[in-house]
Order: sequence, then C-alpha cells, then structure tokens
Amino acid sequence: MKARKIRIQLQSPKSALDEFVEKAEGMARRKSKSPSRIKRNGEIVLCFEDLSVFARVFSSERLRLMRAIREHKPESLNELAKILGRDYPNVYNDAKFLAEQGLLQLEERPGRGRGTVKPTFDWDGFDIAV
Repeated sequence: MKARKIRIQLQSPKSALDEFVEKAEGMARRKSKSPSRIKRNGEIVLCFEDLSVFARVFSSERLRLMRAIREHKPESLNELAKILGRDYPNVYNDAKFLAEQGLLQLEERPGRGRGTVKPTFDWDGFDIAV
C-alpha cells in the first residue's frame, strides 16, 4: 500500500480565504455541511468550518465503515452492509458521501443485473491540525 495522508484542518472561512478563495466565499454565504477540499503535494486537505461539521462527517458509523473496509476488504457495498449489520441504503449513502470527500474510493464492477460497487480505503492515516 502506498503512503497516503489526509490532512484535516479546523479553520474559519476568513483564514481559508487565502488558499481556498472560491470555496471560502461559498462557506461565508452559507453554513457548510461538508468540508472544503483541495489536493496538495499528493495529500487531500479537508478544511472544516467548525467542530460540528467535523463531527457530522466523521460520525462513529462512518469511522466504523472506513475501519471495516480497511480490515475486511469487502468485495461489495452489500457485503460491507452485512459485515456492519446495517441496512444497505444507509451504508450506500455513507460510502457515497465519504467517496465525494475523497476519503474512500468506490469502484463500479459489471455483473448480472445492476453489478456491484467495491469500496476501498487506502489511506495510512489522518493528520489533524487545529
């Protein structure tokens, strides 16, 4: 597995303006439910407006989901839902949201009917800066 990191920062929209002009302006106009995100030197940097947004993104169920993907390496989201003992639609929604943030990858695979979606998590860890 290649070494990859995600840097998580808590910062106000005003301080984010220097590096994230477009995204910071959008955050200033509305209360953001998602972090702003950029890639820098092979890392993804997620910036959160405050701890409440951070807590919504990294809920205990989403952390459990990422851990299960890393440990069990499921072949599909359906298999992941069974491992977690959760309903498929909830697992799908959490996995899709985390993939949109760049925290995991979803690989669509052809198959009979609708096919499958294989989740992967290949990060070595998170650096958190406050």
